[in-house]
Amino acid sequence: MDTKTRNEKAWGAACRAWSRDAGSNVMETIRLGETMMYAATDRICELETVHEAAQRLAEAFATVRGMGEPLPAELDQAEDALLLALGAMQEPAQ
Repeated sequence: MDTKTRNEKAWGAACRAWSRDAGSNVMETIRLGETMMYAATDRICELETVHEAAQRLAEAFATVRGMGEPLPAELDQAEDALLLALGAMQEPAQ
């Protein structure tokens, strides 16, 4: 299992456990909260890494375009999708 899948599963499991907690055992509630916090931190770090890689790729596309080189249609579409995704990552959460 890759890191992304492992992090997604850990985050999902932590959220499910937290939502089932009745809060009757303070120490267990704290432990579940810590687990959820660590899972969230792993997801954030993973997404930051993906975002940085996407930014480098967007910069590479811009460099090629700046040299006057045309991009093949597939890469042109990939660049559009990448820039759209990066724009969505920049928008504040609602």
